[in-house]
Amino acid sequence: MQENEKQSTLEPFCLGVNELLVTGEKLVTSLGGNPDSLDGWKALKAKYSPFQTLGKDPVLIATLYGPSGSGKSTLFKLLTGVDVPAGGAVRPCSMACAAAVPESLDDPQKLAVLFPGFIAEKLVSQSQIRQTDGPDRLLFATYPAQKKQPIQLVLVDVPDFNTVEKTNWDKAEKMLERAEVVIFMVYDNAYSDDKVIKELARCCRKSAKMVYMLTMTNAESARQIWDDLLQKVAGKFAVFQEPKADGKTLHQFLSESPVYFSPRSEQPSLDNVYPLNASTPLLQSQLQGYDAEKTILLGMKEAALQAVVSCTSFIENAELDLVGMRDRDRAMRADLLEHAKAVAFHEFPAGRLVQIVLEEAKRRRPWYLRFITSGFEIPGVMFKKGQKLIDWLRGKNDEGPSLFNRDDLERKRLHDAIEHMGNHWRGNYPDMSGTDGALSSTNCENARNAFTKVKIPAAGLDWEMEVRKDLAKWAEENKWKCAMLATVPELAMTGGIALLMVDLCTVGGGFSFVLANLGLLGTAGGVGAAVGVGIKFLEDYHLNTVAENAQNKWKTQRTQELLIHMDEKWAAVLLQSWRLKLKTLIDAPIPKFKQICMRVQNLLHEGKVS
Repeated sequence: MQENEKQSTLEPFCLGVNELLVTGEKLVTSLGGNPDSLDGWKALKAKYSPFQTLGKDPVLIATLYGPSGSGKSTLFKLLTGVDVPAGGAVRPCSMACAAAVPESLDDPQKLAVLFPGFIAEKLVSQSQIRQTDGPDRLLFATYPAQKKQPIQLVLVDVPDFNTVEKTNWDKAEKMLERAEVVIFMVYDNAYSDDKVIKELARCCRKSAKMVYMLTMTNAESARQIWDDLLQKVAGKFAVFQEPKADGKTLHQFLSESPVYFSPRSEQPSLDNVYPLNASTPLLQSQLQGYDAEKTILLGMKEAALQAVVSCTSFIENAELDLVGMRDRDRAMRADLLEHAKAVAFHEFPAGRLVQIVLEEAKRRRPWYLRFITSGFEIPGVMFKKGQKLIDWLRGKNDEGPSLFNRDDLERKRLHDAIEHMGNHWRGNYPDMSGTDGALSSTNCENARNAFTKVKIPAAGLDWEMEVRKDLAKWAEENKWKCAMLATVPELAMTGGIALLMVDLCTVGGGFSFVLANLGLLGTAGGVGAAVGVGIKFLEDYHLNTVAENAQNKWKTQRTQELLIHMDEKWAAVLLQSWRLKLKTLIDAPIPKFKQICMRVQNLLHEGKVS
């Protein structure tokens, strides 16, 4: 294969894998997940990292895998010349992986890239293999390459998986995931053991390429064993019907794997390792005759397929979470708006409206009335109406509806509103109401207590400006009435009057009643409750329309002010962790990651990686 042909295959695939790993690491971590828990992720990361770092000199890692006594150490020495402990009495004590590396990789830092999670240590004495400290040690020795090979072969001998040492199983598993080629070795009397077959299934699931090797047996026995094994795992072990990432079952993968056997010999050699089928190349060719690109990409392909499938599943779950959380967020914000309306729509700013009317009237009074002072008594009906107004505002006239200080009225209503919403949300969203949930009873209580201590925002001036515009038009059409209003005593202008409100919902029944009657108290009805008795003088001055418009403007403005207040000072505190999770989901590069997964998947399925 020419160099430019290699690049046409390598570059797009490796670019996609790099984007998959970089973007996926950030996305999954930001959403509270662990990328390493995704199937195929650790294996892909381990296989891609050395290829990225050592791409000019591709490395093929082959692992010898099998039970004790299967001849792994002997084959290890035959292939590399590096001696590691062999023999039934010594082998089960092995506590570390041993690797034979070409001289060009005689560097712990390079090996750290090749074997993430392992600490490379030069093998000086066989006794190092039996040391129990440092369970993730990788002992390595160098071997001289006979000639320039298209790939650099690293051969790893792992501790036996059927020993009593649990740490040996862990090391074997890690090396199994890392290798491009796994040589599964077993002697003739052990091939059908349940433990061996279980590990064979694990090997088939994790390996991109596997070689099955029977030791201490002849050609006839090897054929019988192989046929019996395929029949046995197909009928007795359901695990072999499970699919790999590429769709093949473990049984298919096993049946397509090359098979070798070696007879018992006092002087073992590679010449005594034979392929079971005549069309199968020699074992040395399987390991050292591989094309670098094909071998390494094949090693990444299986892991990439697994990673793409698991990442796609993760993305789909994240998208479902996002849709659900957005729907819930909209529902909760709609609840906040309805409760803000319930407070604002059931109060009428009678005190401040009267003040604005009088302010505008006095500002427009004609010159011949300007000598009248606040203490001057105006005889007749006008004075009596003005005095009734003053008495009502000061709480001395029972003919009108009761007046309340706005802060007191709103504080009670807001407290009832958040109490009602909190209970409503806890009932609707039980998944958030547990001990650690945003709507836990403790969190609700803390947010409620904090909210009661927060100052309620003052009303803005926008509604007043609109009322003054309406009054300007009214004054032009009712000049004499405007002049008479200007003579109302100044007592109605004192500061405390501005905060007096008419409670338009005095029937009782709790906040649910207020919500239920939202909209039933229309503009006319609301003003009527205030004007009909308490400030009937507005009717006499043809100010009904002004008052109705004032209430409408007040409801719109105060609703927004109370909505922001409840949202920022209560809901944001109560739902802080939940909203942070939602924001993280919204900001997460899910569409980008989805495209990357599709790109890698397309490269794999289009046959550009084979």
